[in-house]
Amino acid sequence: MRRVWVYFYGSFMNPAVLAKADVHATDRQMARLDGWQLRIASRATIVPAAGASVYGIVARLTHPEIDTLYKTDVFGFGPYVPEAVLVTPSSGAPVPALCYVAWQLAEGRPGPEYLEKMLSVAREYAFPEEYVRHIQSFL
Repeated sequence: MRRVWVYFYGSFMNPAVLAKADVHATDRQMARLDGWQLRIASRATIVPAAGASVYGIVARLTHPEIDTLYKTDVFGFGPYVPEAVLVTPSSGAPVPALCYVAWQLAEGRPGPEYLEKMLSVAREYAFPEEYVRHIQSFL
C-alpha cells in the first residue's frame, strides 16, 4: 500500500503512542519545519510564526493509518486538519509532507506523561537543546 510523508510534532512522534492505534510509521527521521511555532495547551499544535521553527519526526504512513489517527480521532484529541508543508529532514533535501494542525485547541495544561512522550523522542533524536527546553517549559 502507498505510503506518504507525514510530519509529527506532538505525542504522535512517539512510536509507542502510534502502536496503541495499530499505526506503524516507516522511514522515521528528525525534521525541521520552518515558519511555525509549537504551542501546547491541552494538547500540542503549531501556529504560523515568521522566523520560528518546529522540530519533529517525518515518517511514512498509509492513508488508512492517517485516517485512524485523524479522521476517526482514536485518542479523542479533537479536530486536527491537514496542511501541506515542506520539512527538512536530518538526511538533507526538503520533502513535502502532510502535517495536522488544531486551529482551535482547548485551554489547559498537558499532563507530564503527555510531555514525556514528546521529550523522550526529542532526546532520542537529539533535537536542539533550546527546543527541548521549550517543550519542558510547558510542564
